[in-house]
Amino acid sequence: MNLKCAVAAVAFVIAPQVYAYDRYSIFEDYVDQQSVISNDLRLHSFIKIVEDKESSVGEYRYNEENKITQRKYLDSIFNYEYNPDGTVKVAKALMKHNNPNSHIKHTKQNFISEYEYQELNNTKAVSIERKKVFNDHVSNLEGAPETTYTIKYKYNDDGNLIKRVQKPDDRLDKSKLVYRYSYYSNGRLKRVKEIKKLNHTVLDRNTLKLEYYSNGEIKKATHEKKDHIIRMVELDYIDDGSLIYGVHYVDPIKEWKVDMDFFGLAFLPIKYLKETSGDNVTQYQYSYQNTDGDQLPDALDVKLTLPNNHIIDLKYRFENHRP
Repeated sequence: MNLKCAVAAVAFVIAPQVYAYDRYSIFEDYVDQQSVISNDLRLHSFIKIVEDKESSVGEYRYNEENKITQRKYLDSIFNYEYNPDGTVKVAKALMKHNNPNSHIKHTKQNFISEYEYQELNNTKAVSIERKKVFNDHVSNLEGAPETTYTIKYKYNDDGNLIKRVQKPDDRLDKSKLVYRYSYYSNGRLKRVKEIKKLNHTVLDRNTLKLEYYSNGEIKKATHEKKDHIIRMVELDYIDDGSLIYGVHYVDPIKEWKVDMDFFGLAFLPIKYLKETSGDNVTQYQYSYQNTDGDQLPDALDVKLTLPNNHIIDLKYRFENHRP
């Protein structure tokens, strides 16, 4: 993990009156949803402080229903559109280039995804995602895409996503990306298997294993490849009821990814994070300040300890508003 994670950690929006479906996001998390929807305060700006100089590294816009419509970073910009029932209709991501101050990569693709839904156990669940992927160097998403995909979602009788299959729309392209999901007896996600195929040949296989605290927050995430641990992330949180994590509201997708940083899934502020990759251990300690008495932090100090024991101190400020 590099500086990306420290920034992403301070980098997934439903107002109570428009909470029209059971799941907060396309990919379900396991924190208490009543606590999530009861908060109407939103993170609007994320500001880095270096030697008393401030620079914006994250900006967030919301619609009248307090749902995220745009998040803008130094490296990329995301836009979201919604259906009348509150489900995500369209998600877009566009990379920015040649910014020397950007140490983060929030997206690996320029894309537009359109979502179709099905009724499942009295709620809405994505059935098909139609994805357009553009060249890495385009300046907008108005031209023809390089590739288009159809992604089909399959659920079990309990409404849990168990399989997702991405295929190119070009019939000559025989590649396939398959995700398989398994669950604990309490319904929480246990494992994600990511399988890349060409025809019937497996080209690559990765596994993400998740463990949780009783409150639904991720305790440990382990990335395995060919039965070897590539990376393990362990997290601890502030769980005294004093604060919530504003970043939780800025991504309505919250996809479970093998290579994800696990921050946007957190509803409680992260207090400590340790990443182990081989013999390298990187540690993050987070100290929050709340100056106005609401539940969202107004400032954050990060103590980053690198594998060589070199320590870096990082400072950030948040601007939070109600609708």
